[in-house]
Amino acid sequence: MAFFRSMDKQQSLAEKQFNEIILGVDGLSYTSVNAIKNSDVFTAVQTLASDIAASPIMVTQNGIEEKDSDLFRLINEKPNEYYSGYFFKYILVANALINGQSYAEIIRDKEGNPLELIHLLNSEVYVEQLEDRNEILYRYYPSGGKERTLKPENIIHLKFFSLDGITGIGPLSSLKHEVQSQEAGKRLVTDFFRKGTNLSGIVNVKKGLLSPEAKDNIRKEFEKANSGSKNQQQVAVLSDNEEFTPVEINTKVLEIVNNYTHSTRQIAKVFGLPAHKLGIEQVNTSLEQANLDYLTNTLSNYFTAIASELNFKMLPYPLNLAKKFQFDTRRFRETDARTKRENVIALLQNGIFSLNNALAEYGFSPIPNGDSRYMSLNYVNIDLMDEIQKAKAKSLPIPSASEGGEGNV
Repeated sequence: MAFFRSMDKQQSLAEKQFNEIILGVDGLSYTSVNAIKNSDVFTAVQTLASDIAASPIMVTQNGIEEKDSDLFRLINEKPNEYYSGYFFKYILVANALINGQSYAEIIRDKEGNPLELIHLLNSEVYVEQLEDRNEILYRYYPSGGKERTLKPENIIHLKFFSLDGITGIGPLSSLKHEVQSQEAGKRLVTDFFRKGTNLSGIVNVKKGLLSPEAKDNIRKEFEKANSGSKNQQQVAVLSDNEEFTPVEINTKVLEIVNNYTHSTRQIAKVFGLPAHKLGIEQVNTSLEQANLDYLTNTLSNYFTAIASELNFKMLPYPLNLAKKFQFDTRRFRETDARTKRENVIALLQNGIFSLNNALAEYGFSPIPNGDSRYMSLNYVNIDLMDEIQKAKAKSLPIPSASEGGEGNV
């Protein structure tokens, strides 16, 4: 399914901004995400959309994860008959990042339970707030189909930035000058090699006016005698009226363009990405620290916006009092095998995990009697702390020693 589609009808503000900023005046028709010509913008959208799409959205009941939930399978595995849960999330996020917002229709059964989630093209949806009424309507104009008015409770309207809570604003609207300066730099490099006069040297023939044919013959004979791998390090022999001068290429302009990272940093900043995600080297930071920073300062904001919209539209009252949507962030917090192993051991030793829980983390089958939980005996109820300290000071038997605690140290 294409992200964008050619349109003959009037474009929305977001689509006009997209054409102006990314495609230019010649980008009036576009068919896929490959139309994004700026590599940093493409990388930013691709990174965020793929990381969010690859993160499972859990369904919790009173804070406990429901592993066999129909809602979990609907969002993460099979939202409809056309594409997987990964691409459903990817399409929604990519469109929201580029166009400022994205839409999906919730198809419900007779009891109101969600059955399917269908992505709607931005170019075919119009949202408005009715005058003098506290009501929002979504008008759907499918290509070649019949216009429909959709209720707001049946539309997932994803947006990451908005000033009125109704219309989303894309980050590209603030990047026009950065993208333009970056594209100008790329054109300079391209034109340097495509149009520039880049010579390896000059053969100066004294005393004479040469025809174009004579110049070509001298050039060919000189290159034949002195260029190529077979002629490296050989001595050049010139006539009395010939002089060879090597030419050095001035690459100062290229160095300035290639080392100019301001636009890339600005693009990363607007999307909330750490700079290393766009190829700018990050020093004195471990992979674990970088991932935690990415999760805390970038992804968590996007996760919250998405989960909030899902909770609002897919969990009606009173279901929303107990059920919640929440992103699973473990893969960002456990960046390597060592970190995961240490986390699992800590949860096991502190009685949070059973042995079967630990085995499940590594994909192993449960074992008999593996659901028991264990804890160290070197802990005591906090209500007994004062009593134990007084008994120790008076050299008296420690209370509740038979129940474990200080008496077992």
